[in-house]
Amino acid sequence: MNPTACPRGRVEYTKGEGYRNLLGALVIAQHREGRLVDRGRVGSGISTKVLGDLLSLLHSLTEKNGVTWVDPSLQIEVSYFEETEAGHFRFPVFKRIVG
Repeated sequence: MNPTACPRGRVEYTKGEGYRNLLGALVIAQHREGRLVDRGRVGSGISTKVLGDLLSLLHSLTEKNGVTWVDPSLQIEVSYFEETEAGHFRFPVFKRIVG
C-alpha cells in the first residue's frame, strides 16, 4: 500500500530525550466534522536541520500533561501507511512544514 499524505495537520509537541531533548515528537490534530481530532504523534522523518527550523517556529502557548501547545498557524504534512480504528496514523513520517 502506498503512503497517504495528510496535509494541514495542527501541531503540538512533546519533549524528547538525548540529542532531541527539546523536541521528542509532534502531536498531530486535524479538524474533522467541526472539531479537533487527535491523529497521533510523529517523530520519524525529522532531520537535525528540520528540528532546528521547527524549534524556531514553535511559539509555545502553554504546557499541559507534558505536551506543549503552539500557535495553531503552524501546520505540517505527514505521510502514513494507514489509519487505526481509533483514527490515529499508523507509521507516520514527517514530510514538511506547510505555509
